[in-house]
Amino acid sequence: MGAQMSPIRTCASHCRDCNRHFAGDGAFDRHRGGSFMGDGRRLDGRHCKNPERDDWYEAIEGECRIADPDAPAKQITIWRQRGAEERTKGLARNKAAVA
Repeated sequence: MGAQMSPIRTCASHCRDCNRHFAGDGAFDRHRGGSFMGDGRRLDGRHCKNPERDDWYEAIEGECRIADPDAPAKQITIWRQRGAEERTKGLARNKAAVA
């Protein structure tokens, strides 16, 4: 039996302002600071926060298929919530136990 390859991780969203990639909308939203006006227009204070300075994040390697699904950008850094993989595995175990 051959070695099992881990699945390729892909980003779910990326920021056009700073070009960082994120595992999901929650991780993306956390990296944006400032606020919008009530009508959705951007205020001058809206900015990107560096995930490297936030212990909530962990970096994983993956690829981005958002810009071009047929030619993904490879070996990119994807930012996600620290410990997300362990929580996902735990949910899968719990779901299997219930079934």
